[in-house]
Amino acid sequence: METDPIRDILIRTSLDRQFREAFVKDPVAVLLAAGVQVPPGITIEVLENTDSLLHIVLPTDLGAQPSGW
Repeated sequence: METDPIRDILIRTSLDRQFREAFVKDPVAVLLAAGVQVPPGITIEVLENTDSLLHIVLPTDLGAQPSGW
């Protein structure tokens, strides 16, 4: 079975408050440390749902994806 570093990060953010705070503060650094390649020039923003706010993220048009993604 292949490991999924993003899945592992998301699980860990639910179990480890300090790790969650680090991921919210600098998601690129956490992703890179987990071996996830982040292309140069890409900004990653972590959004947290609350009891009164739910974020729904729509993907970009596949034709507009940066090369290499």
